[in-house]
Amino acid sequence: MSENGEFNRRLRDRILAAFDLAYSVGDAEIAGRLREALEMAERQPGGDKTERLGYDLPNPSSIWAQFVAARNEYEQACAGDGEDQDARSRAFEGMKEAYRRWSLS
Repeated sequence: MSENGEFNRRLRDRILAAFDLAYSVGDAEIAGRLREALEMAERQPGGDKTERLGYDLPNPSSIWAQFVAARNEYEQACAGDGEDQDARSRAFEGMKEAYRRWSLS
């Protein structure tokens, strides 16, 4: 990989890390702007994460957003009166699956 390709990949990785943090703490405006920056950086040639892995992956920021949404759903299910154990189990399984997808990205 060229030096420029390595720089572009590292830039995308750092933007993604900042997006992850902003989204997880609930700063939607900054997360949205970082997502736009990530999408712009991903359009740049060289060093694309999908090129490094050899197959196409969904946008990592989308996968993280899905995990955060699943985590929030699980937290809401746990905050209830505890009578709907099936809803809590479904939410937990959804959160685990979302985390699995994110961890593979």
